[in-house]
Amino acid sequence: MTKPSFLLVIFLFSMPSCFLDSKTGMERRIERANNGDVAAQFNLGIFYANGQGVPQDKVESAKWYRMAANQGDMQAQFNLGVLYANGEGVSQDYAEAIKWYVLAAEQNYALAQNNLGHMYSNGIGVEENHDEAIKWYRMAAEQGDATAQLNLGNRFGTKAQNHIEGAKWYRLAADQGLPKAQHNLAVYYAEGTAFPQDYTEAAAWYVRAATQGHAGSQNNLGKLYSRGNGVPQDYEEAAKWYRLAADQGAAGSQSNLGTLYRDGKGVPQDHEEAVKWFRRSAEQGFPQAQNNLGMAYHMGSGVSQDVEKAVKWYRLAAAQGDFYAQHNLGICHEEGKGAPQKNEVAFMWFEIAFTSGNEISLQKRNTLAEKMTGEQIAEGQRLATEWREKFNAPDQSR
Repeated sequence: MTKPSFLLVIFLFSMPSCFLDSKTGMERRIERANNGDVAAQFNLGIFYANGQGVPQDKVESAKWYRMAANQGDMQAQFNLGVLYANGEGVSQDYAEAIKWYVLAAEQNYALAQNNLGHMYSNGIGVEENHDEAIKWYRMAAEQGDATAQLNLGNRFGTKAQNHIEGAKWYRLAADQGLPKAQHNLAVYYAEGTAFPQDYTEAAAWYVRAATQGHAGSQNNLGKLYSRGNGVPQDYEEAAKWYRLAADQGAAGSQSNLGTLYRDGKGVPQDHEEAVKWFRRSAEQGFPQAQNNLGMAYHMGSGVSQDVEKAVKWYRLAAAQGDFYAQHNLGICHEEGKGAPQKNEVAFMWFEIAFTSGNEISLQKRNTLAEKMTGEQIAEGQRLATEWREKFNAPDQSR
């Protein structure tokens, strides 16, 4: 698992004015720091960390933070912890990071409390501990730290499955303008998780996050406009929001925008433009786009017809459980187009698609079975079972 980077606090103490002399301001600051001035030590840590007036030097930054931290300065303790967590200027050492975070957190420093919550929440440098994560997040959240409020909401919403409590903290962070919290609160309204389902309220929160550039909210707002949930149905507005998220690389939005171009909804119908967006999404592994790109190749829509390429994309989507792609693979094997003609394999794919939730595939499977021997049907069933076990796919037909 890739460990996230932690952020330094950037805060400069105001320095007392000095009489003019031959020394530069930096020389006087270093002199003060060497004489034990905590503010000067902390500020030198900031200057060296950011290259302000001196060459950037994280080792030197850590030195000055340590001097201030050893005198009990909570911000220096926090920043030194961040350097240890990120391995900047010091060897990465999560235990040492936690040590300094604790010292700052015990002085009620919210940023350190939030980072401790993160360490316990993700098992970084310590054993994962839900209760300890909640404790530290709550201490920071109750001081009004929006990030801690978001993290506490996430912890209650995902780990504890206490959505009412999660929504409470999301709202506090959302009211402070945090887009991730606004998005999560909108999802609760859209899904009816913590409150009665309310698409109008969901749309209002998605707008707040989307206008701050949150790609997930931009995509979900596009969906609401596509379906007319909580807002008037408006494909042009849907396309606008999908495009904003798609331009940020959001695979689902790229796929959705491709669908609008394919169908000519909210944008002029343009199969080549549809393929462009399907491909961008498909290359990120988004299964619906992989299936749609496969269909474009299958039908020669927006690209030259190439059923073998269609099968390639169908297989990628099918492996992720897309039952439309699984069904399409069954057709290719039944007809022998883009793949070897083999009824047992076609039966397998129709069986898999049906057990994945595609009711249409049941009829195709049964029609094909009328042309097969008992041994061929048994082989098709065996192949389907083997595939589901390999890909850990549940049988949803039961």
